[in-house]
Amino acid sequence: RIGNRVSYSFEFNYNSYELKNVGLTPFYQPQSSFVPSLFLAYDIGFGISLETGFDYFHRNSIKYNETYFSSTEGGIVPKLVGYYPSLDVPLRLKYRIIEKPVEVDGFLGAYISLPIGAFVFAENYPMVLSDTKVHGSVILNEKIIPGIGAGVDCNYRIGPGSLNFGLVLMYDLAPITATGDFGVLFDNPTHEEKTLELLQRMGGMLYIGYSYKVD
Repeated sequence: RIGNRVSYSFEFNYNSYELKNVGLTPFYQPQSSFVPSLFLAYDIGFGISLETGFDYFHRNSIKYNETYFSSTEGGIVPKLVGYYPSLDVPLRLKYRIIEKPVEVDGFLGAYISLPIGAFVFAENYPMVLSDTKVHGSVILNEKIIPGIGAGVDCNYRIGPGSLNFGLVLMYDLAPITATGDFGVLFDNPTHEEKTLELLQRMGGMLYIGYSYKVD
């Protein structure tokens, strides 16, 4: 079976390191996004199949709300968002639970997340007591982040193919870390290189798509 999907990711990401060493004390919350996917499932037999594919996360993100910036002039950054894109490659072992009228499979699996680019901090508003707009990025250290997942996958025959929908729960086994010159984020004359554990993803994806069986 081959097909594509569009997912709504609801995430409970967290920052596993308080950014006090770079002058930030975050009150953070996760951000949700839409995720396009391509997938391929192969039927082994006895109700068992394997599935792999590509999930493109445009914004793995987290918002630092009412963040205090301890510069010489002080101030509050009201909505600082940090994000990075990734390409996730899952491998799922699926087992057929229901055959008709809707094919329902439960699955367990793992994935590797391939971070792309840099971890970007962006803010559209100027800081209080300052005209400075916050924007900058730091280099990501990891090339691969492992994770585990589970969920339910459904297929309902419509036309030449099937409507595909379901739920995936995911959990990164390690945080993404970054090292960079954090002074450039705020035009700070004191430049320091630090390594921070910026973001660890957990949550799920509700998806819908269309697939075809290939004999």
